[in-house]
Amino acid sequence: MHMYWQPPFSHGDTLIEQKIAEADAIVRATMTSYTSEVTVDSDGKHSVALKFNMNVSEYLMGTGPSSIVAVWVDGWLWDSSAEANDWKPTVLAERDTQWDDREAVIFLYDSGGGFGTTLDGQLKLADHFLLALGGAYSYDDRYSLGSAVSKTWLPAVNASAAGDSSGVDDRAYLLEVPSSSAGDSGASSTTPNITLSNLKKRITQVTAELNGGDGSEAFKECIREKYQLEREIQYYQQSDSVTSYTNDLEYSALVSGRPAGTVLHQGQNYGKYPNWKAKTWFEGSNAALFSVAQGTATPYDLDGDGQLTAIVDRIKFTETFTTTRPLPDGRYKVNRKEVWSIFLPCNHVLSHDWRVTVTAPTGTLHELFFDPVTVGSAIAADATNGTLKPTAFTGAGGASATIGRIAYESGQVKIKVTPVTALASQVVEVIELDGAGSLSLSVANATVDAANNTLSWTVSSQPWHNGDKLMVRIHNGSAPAPTAVPSGLRLPPQ
Repeated sequence: MHMYWQPPFSHGDTLIEQKIAEADAIVRATMTSYTSEVTVDSDGKHSVALKFNMNVSEYLMGTGPSSIVAVWVDGWLWDSSAEANDWKPTVLAERDTQWDDREAVIFLYDSGGGFGTTLDGQLKLADHFLLALGGAYSYDDRYSLGSAVSKTWLPAVNASAAGDSSGVDDRAYLLEVPSSSAGDSGASSTTPNITLSNLKKRITQVTAELNGGDGSEAFKECIREKYQLEREIQYYQQSDSVTSYTNDLEYSALVSGRPAGTVLHQGQNYGKYPNWKAKTWFEGSNAALFSVAQGTATPYDLDGDGQLTAIVDRIKFTETFTTTRPLPDGRYKVNRKEVWSIFLPCNHVLSHDWRVTVTAPTGTLHELFFDPVTVGSAIAADATNGTLKPTAFTGAGGASATIGRIAYESGQVKIKVTPVTALASQVVEVIELDGAGSLSLSVANATVDAANNTLSWTVSSQPWHNGDKLMVRIHNGSAPAPTAVPSGLRLPPQ
């Protein structure tokens, strides 16, 4: 009978940066020999171990002696030594030996233990490093070029590469097994590889990143988690043509003129107990049109031990995206920023595009933002004062038209529109933040100043004030009239 260690779901090979961030030592070395043996762990389970003796030409990261032993432990666990010994020939037969005589870049680790008294003791020696823990589920040694999830032994492209340092930075190391068409030379020109100079530069960059921030282990683990996520995103982009598997919100839609506070999205977000909430905000030219609110956090026992423990357990809370004002017809792109709770120590920010489509009711000719300000004795918005956009539209007669100014002054509302006939037979509605219509003007009742392309109406009271955030809807009279929404009530998007 045997047991095996099952690796996590594969997201392809680890990124170079991830290999660097997770390693304790990186060497340029050549294997001189190897041995195989059976080891027993603290649970009495037996497994096959390979020990690779290596001459180190250079420590690219970390320090150690010039002669080292890299230890690989098979992931299959056996109940007896005899069963493990019977399994050993299979392990040896599976190993790809074609790179044994080549210099290689090798990523090594300080073992955390758990392999049994003998092997754990050896791995504490200065000249012993852990190479990898192999898996048996879809058999993967987790170190060779044949590994689907963790290639950490990268042979030189050139079989004649020596262990000296002459021109060493120009040497290239394989990132994948060359295709059969590459022949005996070891690799074709299209086989992915990395030069030593490139690798050294990336080691410097990742090391600086790991040592940044407060230098804590939590910060370093945050950087490692960042690269793991980047690996997963890259995997989905390349294999499934998904732009980003983390972006579960890409599009929203609603009817124009809905009140400020209209809910566009509500979902669950998480954090670490007791109070590490994930962060979300919006950026971009349209960011001010939307807001995000997080509800009260509720703790939950992630590991099910009946106790709430800091960092180990979680909190959850609702996260709601709403509008900050009524929106005119159009398409709005916003950049949604997130810092998940696991990324709080290093403040790693994720970015996603969020597109909101706003559709006007049937019968609408044009809609626009209208934020008036004081301009002399008027409260107005035009090309240089306040906000008036979008101003260009197709007029009632089918020709191109432009609204140049909307103003209130001395008991009159005036709209400058070119041509002045563009609003023929239309109704102009002014919509407040609560979605209610505060003013309705029929163009049929307007005084027309054709020479100045201006329509004007006499009103009984001042319809807007400096700093108001309004929306204007121009329609043929068939569009539904705006209706105020009672306090606390938010209409769902349609």
